[in-house]
Amino acid sequence: MDASSNTLTTETERELATELARLAAQDAAPEELVLFDDTAAEYWADPQAVLDPARRDEAVGFGLDAALVTPLLISIAMPVVRYLADQIGAAVKDAAGPSLSVRLRRLLGLPAATPTAPATPALTAEQVARVRTVARDQALALGLPEERAGLLADAIAGRALAGA
Repeated sequence: MDASSNTLTTETERELATELARLAAQDAAPEELVLFDDTAAEYWADPQAVLDPARRDEAVGFGLDAALVTPLLISIAMPVVRYLADQIGAAVKDAAGPSLSVRLRRLLGLPAATPTAPATPALTAEQVARVRTVARDQALALGLPEERAGLLADAIAGRALAGA
């Protein structure tokens, strides 16, 4: 991605969604962190297969018998990253300065590629509520029960809020 770009590449979206999911996993499923990179790689190799509801109750590629939360968090994080990119992109549309990716990393509390990234305004209460709604809607679209969808949405929104 160009340093002055105000759009995200697919690769950058994936990277940001994966990093946001890793942060959310610290709260929602800390026991999965040891397998996070392998699980994320499996997810990105074939997201639909990993998210197949029939497969969630089967052993995953690592021989584990429990369904993992990590792929769900990555899938939930993707539309959240896109929503936040749209929000930041609209705010900086005509402004010169750091790229959308740098600003989004700063907003989410992720390490910035450049140490001199300027401050990004914090999310408003309305934006945090919208992040939670986007995350919950994605979790429900994945077929998760309401309670679990809410818990994972809380983990994603909480991390978005913590980074702000």
